[in-house]
Amino acid sequence: LFFVLMANMLTGTQVATSIVTEKSTRVVEYLLITVKPLALMIGKVFAMMTAALIQMLSMVLALFVSNKISATYSPDSNSLLSQLLPSDLFGNINITNLFLCIILVFLGLLFYAALAGLAGATVSRLEELNEGLTLFTLSSLVGVYIGLGAASALMGSGVNAFVVFAFLFPFSSPFVLPGAILVGKASLLLTGIAIVLQLVFIVLLFIFVS
Repeated sequence: LFFVLMANMLTGTQVATSIVTEKSTRVVEYLLITVKPLALMIGKVFAMMTAALIQMLSMVLALFVSNKISATYSPDSNSLLSQLLPSDLFGNINITNLFLCIILVFLGLLFYAALAGLAGATVSRLEELNEGLTLFTLSSLVGVYIGLGAASALMGSGVNAFVVFAFLFPFSSPFVLPGAILVGKASLLLTGIAIVLQLVFIVLLFIFVS
């Protein structure tokens, strides 16, 4: 959940900053002469997402490398992660589940990046960027808190109506559903519906933003 939140914030801030910078320097006026607004928006979002994901994956790689080094020099040859995490935590991992998780995280980043694009499109100067990002930040926090509540409910009472809502709601789905899949608490049907809903909202949001 927090990995997705960090990636969202990183990507969203870069997208919004790029849009406002081009608007304030009037570069966007020249670009729109030859490029359609939708194409410009999609290109900008994918470029910033690629940069943010490379940074996040580098951090994850550094985590595993340092964990391996700590296990090598540990007296009992146990890594820090193996001491902190239960051994059966990810017993449900397989290729299908990993693939679904990657799709959900990617679509979630795309959804929030488009939302950040909307925030950037509402302001014209860099000085006003923080005000424009308020909507994006609040939306992210709403998704995170719904995801945290659903995760707590999932661990306590199992799948209920609130958990199903959190799985399907586009704002919270990227935060809670990938983890639920990895621990075997989400069905393929719910996952498929969540992916379809994400795609629909992303398309509508990109059209609106452009």
